[in-house]
Amino acid sequence: MNNDKAYVDYYPIWIKEIDDTFINDNFLKIFYFYVIKCPFVSGLSFQKCSLSSFGWKDNSWNKYYYLKYYLDKDVFYSRQHFFRAKKDYNIFAQCTKEIGYDTDFYKDLSNERVLIYDCERNKYKSLFIHIRCALAHGRFNIIHIKESNENIYIMENCNPKDKNKDNEKIKLTARMILKENTLLRWIEIIKNGPEIDNIYSDIFNYIKNKSGYVSISEISNQYRLSKSVVSSYIKKLKRDGKIIKFDKKIQCWQINYNE
Repeated sequence: MNNDKAYVDYYPIWIKEIDDTFINDNFLKIFYFYVIKCPFVSGLSFQKCSLSSFGWKDNSWNKYYYLKYYLDKDVFYSRQHFFRAKKDYNIFAQCTKEIGYDTDFYKDLSNERVLIYDCERNKYKSLFIHIRCALAHGRFNIIHIKESNENIYIMENCNPKDKNKDNEKIKLTARMILKENTLLRWIEIIKNGPEIDNIYSDIFNYIKNKSGYVSISEISNQYRLSKSVVSSYIKKLKRDGKIIKFDKKIQCWQINYNE
């Protein structure tokens, strides 16, 4: 790793030829979706599909209660410290050394971890592009963990056109350690389309479980939704008769328990 920027070996020791046992239906499903169909950004594949073909809206990447919500909830919802997306490349480069994503990052497979340069100013959109490029350019390895019977994908993305002064190393833009099952579940989340009613029910059940003593801010933090989005769901719950009103005197939502 270069002292000033994140440069890595063009041929790192951890990238090895993939064993034939990993070239199975799961691998083909992952490679086909992330590399060939990749509904993430235009220009990466002539056969890419659109998010709208699965029922998502064009702004699904940006809405907290849309695609990002489901992807976040799946793996990193309560583990944000394992998912770092840096919009400033210099901060990204510094972070690789500070949190152990430098040369030996591939040795720790105990947790799923992501450190990426947020090239799209949207962490999941950027992540999927980095996954796509890592797979397409062969900068990955697959390790089988016998104890948990899981396959782990170790991946990195680089810009081979940006080399250090000695022309020996290339610029790093992402390093990721993800379970095969995680990559497969994310495919299903996207293909299954939005299930907004789930969030509607989640919020109502959360309010009920708290006996009404919960604030919009608390719901916002619980589900990583903006306060305006939570307010819109509260209004819908009122219209549907599930919530009667907010009692300011006792700071409590009056709930219709007959619903």
